[in-house]
Amino acid sequence: MGLLLLVQGRAPGAVPFEETGMLSFADWSPDSTGNEIVSDLLESAIEEARTQNKTLYIPPGTYLIDRTIVMKTNSGAYNAQGHANVFGYPYSPPVIRLKDGTFTGNPVPEKATPAIRLVHVDPNKRSAWFFFSTLRNIKIDLGENPGAAGVAFAAAQDSHLINVHVTGKAFTTGFIGLVGRNQCNMDLVVEGGRFGILMTDAAGITATGIRLSGQTDVGLRVDNFRGSTVVGLEYNGPGIAVETKGTSYEQGNLFLEDARIEITDPAKPAIEANGRPIVLRNVYVKGTERLVSAQPHGLTTPTPEGWTRIGAFANSPASIEGRPNVLSAGGGRQEDWVEADTQSVLTAPDDLVRRHLPDEQFAFNHPEATNALRFPGATPWARIQAALESPARVIYVPAGSHLLEAPLTIPLGKVLVGDPGKYTFLMPTYLPSIQSFLLRTQDGDGEVVVENFFLSTRDLKFDGGVHWRSSGGHCLNIRVVEGHGRSERENAIFEYSGSAGGSMYAVTDHRNLLDNRLPESERFRKVRIVGTHNPLTFYGLNLERGGAQRKVVASPFLEVRDASNIRIFGMKSEPDEGTPVRLENVRNLLLASFATHRDTGHPFIEVVGEASLELAFIFGGSGQSPIDLVSPFAGISKKDVLVHLVLGDGFDDDVFVPTNDRHHLYAIPGGALPH
Repeated sequence: MGLLLLVQGRAPGAVPFEETGMLSFADWSPDSTGNEIVSDLLESAIEEARTQNKTLYIPPGTYLIDRTIVMKTNSGAYNAQGHANVFGYPYSPPVIRLKDGTFTGNPVPEKATPAIRLVHVDPNKRSAWFFFSTLRNIKIDLGENPGAAGVAFAAAQDSHLINVHVTGKAFTTGFIGLVGRNQCNMDLVVEGGRFGILMTDAAGITATGIRLSGQTDVGLRVDNFRGSTVVGLEYNGPGIAVETKGTSYEQGNLFLEDARIEITDPAKPAIEANGRPIVLRNVYVKGTERLVSAQPHGLTTPTPEGWTRIGAFANSPASIEGRPNVLSAGGGRQEDWVEADTQSVLTAPDDLVRRHLPDEQFAFNHPEATNALRFPGATPWARIQAALESPARVIYVPAGSHLLEAPLTIPLGKVLVGDPGKYTFLMPTYLPSIQSFLLRTQDGDGEVVVENFFLSTRDLKFDGGVHWRSSGGHCLNIRVVEGHGRSERENAIFEYSGSAGGSMYAVTDHRNLLDNRLPESERFRKVRIVGTHNPLTFYGLNLERGGAQRKVVASPFLEVRDASNIRIFGMKSEPDEGTPVRLENVRNLLLASFATHRDTGHPFIEVVGEASLELAFIFGGSGQSPIDLVSPFAGISKKDVLVHLVLGDGFDDDVFVPTNDRHHLYAIPGGALPH
């Protein structure tokens, strides 16, 4: 039985598709056996969904194409101008198969012709303007197409690539460009081809959970700007696992943590980073003597037949374009210096990717999903809150604008998900008598999951959008929005306190202090972390703008105070005033790949009080002033790239326990397990 029981692509017990507010590709009556070409139908469906501001759902099946499928997107307004959002069946993703012989030749990797390409409606706009677009739960079979690539998706804020799998018999490249601006590239797989993933074009790429196998040339090539962060990587094949390239001081730099690399051609290095600074943590390599090929310092092993664990490796070459790449330890400044910690081990962990991914996928067709709006209540708030307080575990809120007369509280153990294209709006109608958060979790030891919501808090004096206090779980694809004139001077947009822990994917806030008639704020924060000690990880953090364009001063965007056990993989900010990051009395904190695109004449990071932390790849901008990157450490100026800085006892990730015993894999009756 299994998938034969599916009706419109939903499992028994799931939310009926007609209640989701999405469009289904099934309504175009495509052939789903892979025998007839559906290129025109598929592109038409994607465009129709975009113009209606809806997500296109693709049910299970095989869909044959004979050309590039174009997904269009726009920049600016999140709910008016149209963005492409394509969502496949999570538990058995649909296969988009490229007809054999469609794209031939032997192009350079970045010139291969993609099966799916994201473009801007304005052909003059580049990737920095590709907003609010998603490709999720899709498998691409490139077949016999030696000139093909799977996906070209160099995008920007609020865009996501999640659970996309590229395979084929003969092709050039899996992915050309990932989503930049520290957004979500998660659970990406490439099997075969000459090149796996090109991290190119988009600035500030954070990638989480990457599995590559069989590439003959290079698994992962990094040449984008403003910092690259890869967390959770597997490679097995005859090529170079990771290659970094660049010509400027801020191009091709890489922070890599938790990787398992097995090279089947012993003549190849595992990692080639000639002329580029690189920082590695907890990387396992087998099959080659040359663990890292780099200048001025590489890394080798006398026992390539076994596993070598690179506990830590930080290498900084000589100056590039006259700008020294600074490697620092304990506040000192050293160039052409290397730090390495290696040891031979019997085996390598097999969960280095899985430990950085959510335990499950959630959607309207999850076997436990229930429609929140079907619960009794006079208002949307009453129905959603009743669903959260019911025995149901997975609560789905369909696309639409849902008016709330009070904040929503999420109990421990609950999963709250909205439309995967982020067309589920939660809109308060009340004026709080005290400062409050629109969405808050229960405080305590337990897991909560929140995905896919716009929180439209209007011009009200909220303390913020999300208050996270559960010790585990994850948050993904959330955005807090507002209109002009918002009174946000006393706000923390996202706050983490109490028992807060878990995984935060692509936390984003682009809001300005809009009203210049009000006095300056000392309390405004985009992200505030205070008093937490449970392991808390951010996979991408994009905090933009602050108010100087309207003559209003913004305080630090990110404040961490009296807290410990925090990892931030990939961060970007565009401050208009002051210092964007303030760390006060912190222990066991890691901040990797932080770049700002604006100079305020202040340090980018201020360290106050007790500090035990590790910083890697902190970038100033071209031509910025010589003010120090990190206060109070003189001599690390904005003219430099701070490659590595360890303060106090540094960072120890032993508190971040591997999650292989926490994955709640379940069976859809007769169907496949989610991977």
